Amino acid sequence: GESISIEAQDSYASYTWTGNGTVGEKANTYEVTTGGDVTLVVLDKNGCSATATANITIGSLPNVTLDDITICPDENPTLSVPYSSVDGYTILWTLPSGRTIRNESEIEVLRGEYSVTVYDAMGCSASASTTVIWKDFPTVYFGP
Repeated sequence: GESISIEAQDSYASYTWTGNGTVGEKANTYEVTTGGDVTLVVLDKNGCSATATANITIGSLPNVTLDDITICPDENPTLSVPYSSVDGYTILWTLPSGRTIRNESEIEVLRGEYSVTVYDAMGCSASASTTVIWKDFPTVYFGP
């Protein structure tokens, strides 16, 4: 899974971190792998201590997938993601031309490469890409 590193000022004689199922980490940095309370106790060179607690929230990344699709000429194909700008997500589509479309959950497509990146309210993102292939109409011949 994802993790973040939190750091305390680098001027104390000792550091003791607790939280995330770990007790007693002794450096001024601490790897956080799950949410919850993290507590730091510092001791200065005079033997005085101070304590601070932070509640860490680690959100999940948006889940974005796009399947390759093959389309017949008389169809009106679209690509979509299950996210909306109304719900706090930023959606950025990149079209085969390089042009971008922002904050549309669904777009109409032609042939070519498409990609989408979805950003959540905390700036975390996930991306996916796909190829849209158009089939030609079948050719029908009637013999003599």
